[in-house]
Amino acid sequence: MPSIADSSGSTRAKNSGFSLIEVMIAVAAVTILFVLAGPSISRMLIERQVKETSVDISRSLTVAQLEAVSSHKTVRLCPSSDGQSCRNDGDWNSGWIVFADGNSDGEPDRTEILETFDSPNGQVEIRANGAFASEAAFTLNGIVADNDVTTGSFTICPSKAGAESTIVMLDQSGALQRRRDREGCTGD
Repeated sequence: MPSIADSSGSTRAKNSGFSLIEVMIAVAAVTILFVLAGPSISRMLIERQVKETSVDISRSLTVAQLEAVSSHKTVRLCPSSDGQSCRNDGDWNSGWIVFADGNSDGEPDRTEILETFDSPNGQVEIRANGAFASEAAFTLNGIVADNDVTTGSFTICPSKAGAESTIVMLDQSGALQRRRDREGCTGD
């Protein structure tokens, strides 16, 4: 170890590292920061996933509406766990697909699929209501009614209490609305 001479002429070893006490204080400070910031960071990440999922659903509905008008075909959104076929249970949490149903059979063929969306990673739950309970379908004239219901909504619920949910709605005129819900999905 190199030595350094001080003004009195004596030599001492050069200290070029941290003492054990300094390291322990630094680790304690970092630990305290993580404990304090952890819940906020977790909530922020969940709210980000809620927003991303609501944007994906909004984009899916918009693509379906525009494609139905431009192609004069029925365009459908349906829940899908494999990105190739529709689920019949109305569970949108495994992902979904958008397809132009050119042959009007209600099932996507490989050439009809416009977009696929993966599952939103377990941080959120998607609840579909009204005309979107099991699928969403659009024609040149607008949304296709499901059991005489001509409006629909998706509620994107966070996995953690306290985080805001988002509701994506489509009204009878075809106007898409997205709003945050401070109540979250409690009581549903």
